[in-house]
Parts: sequence; C-alpha cells; structure tokens
Amino acid sequence: QNSLTSALMWPVTRDMEVTATVHQYDLGVVTTATKTIIPYGVELVSGPTTAQVGGSYNMTCVVRSGDDESVTTVTWTKDGGELADNIGLVQYNIGDRMYSVLPVINMVSEDYGLYVCSAQFEDGVTSAASHNLVQSQDCRVPEIDNAVYPEDQGAVVEHMGSLVIGCGEETVVIHCQYGSWNKHVFSCPGVSGTVLVQLISGLVVVMVALIALGTAYICYNKNRTARSISPEPRPEQERPDSVQNYKRQLRLQGFISNPVLQSTTNDDVVESLQSDLFDMEREMTTISN
Repeated sequence: QNSLTSALMWPVTRDMEVTATVHQYDLGVVTTATKTIIPYGVELVSGPTTAQVGGSYNMTCVVRSGDDESVTTVTWTKDGGELADNIGLVQYNIGDRMYSVLPVINMVSEDYGLYVCSAQFEDGVTSAASHNLVQSQDCRVPEIDNAVYPEDQGAVVEHMGSLVIGCGEETVVIHCQYGSWNKHVFSCPGVSGTVLVQLISGLVVVMVALIALGTAYICYNKNRTARSISPEPRPEQERPDSVQNYKRQLRLQGFISNPVLQSTTNDDVVESLQSDLFDMEREMTTISN
C-alpha cells in the first residue's frame, strides 16, 4: 500500500476544505477523503502607509495559530535589524489569533522603513509579513511654547504649505517641504513686563469704576426706600355725629340736590344714606392704603 503526501505552503489566507481522491484501477475502487485545513502563520501587518514627523502610530501584526500549532515567539525587525525589547509591544489573543501591536511614538526620520513581523511556531515553522512605512510629504503642526496659532488651524499642513504663528511681538512664517519644516521654532517669548503692567493697571481702573457704580446704586435704593416708607399725611375725614350734621355733610358734598330729600325727616332714609356713606368711606380708605 502506497502512501501519498502533499504540502500546503504559506501564505494560505483562509480555511480550505481539501478532498483527496484515490483511483485503484486494478481493483476498480475509488476512495475519497475530505479534510478542512486551517492555516497558521502571520496573516498580515496593518498600519499607516504614510506618516508625518512628530506623529504617533500603531502597526499591528495578526498571527493565526491553526489547529494544533501554537505561537512560541513573535519578533519585529526594521530594515533587517531586530528592534529592542523595550519598545512597548502589546500582545493579546482573540480566538485562534494573536495580535502584536508595535507603537511608534513621536515619529522621527529614523523611524521610516520596512517593518517585518515574524512568528515562530512549536513545529519550528517561521512565518513573516512586512509593512513599509514611508514619510508623508505633509507636515504635522509643531507644538511651540507661547505661540499663537490661527483659530482654524488643523493638525497637519500640506506639502509646500505655510504656517503663520504669533511669536511674542513678531509674526513667524514656516514652510512645509517634503514632510519637514524649513525652520524650527522651539519656543516664543512670554508676556513682557511692560505689557503685564499695562494689563494690571487696566484691571485696577475697571475695579474702581465697578465699586463707584455699586456705591451709587446702593445710595439710590436707600433714598427710594426712605420715600416709600414716609407717606404724606392725610387729612382726617369728619364723621357725622348726628342726623343733622350728616344731612349737612351730604349737602356740602353734593350727594343730595333734591329739596324734598333735604327736608326729609324719615329716619329710615337717613340711616340708609348714612350706611352708604360709611361704606363709601371704607372703600376709599382701602383704595388709598
């Protein structure tokens, strides 16, 4: 009985169902066997293709373990040289895949190049994938101490663009060329002593003016309050003590103009008029108060 073997070489990027068919013509027998192949190795390295100087980026290496093979080591190299162990690698697993994240912080020109992620498995097989990181021709806006940037300034200036900043009492213009600035400004002078004294003097004047306005407002309110609580005296109204005085008062006030009513001695009529007058006095007193 003969044994037939075959091998699948990396890269295989997805699960494969393989069917083998054996024809035994002398016996007239056809035998088939099916097996699902789960590949293992480095699937890919993802990350930005271009990057600006001063930026921070991540490159991620995705390693698949397969059926029975587990990863023993994952290493990163750049332009053929192995990277140091203290570069801040982060590794974690999700299902049968392992992720190795390589951070590149505050990019400099030396960080550009060809990155290779290699994974070695228990059976001794080594798989690798690469990613080329090139410098962008755009420029990242630098962080300059005490600089005044335009309000609508973004984080990146395009190739052959310019950046205008206020630096102390001067205006500085720098140009982006092929991913680098034509000049480097690290800091701007802070607020000068003369300007600081002027600012303090202006604040003192404003505070004095506010205090004066507040004092005037308080005095004005006090005068208004004093006037409102000291009403002018009101003349006392004379109350009729008798029917004759009441009738006389009615005549003086013009309430009785009929001679017949003036000469009446009907007590009911007089008492009714007297009650009405008292009611009117109470209403007038309530309104005046």
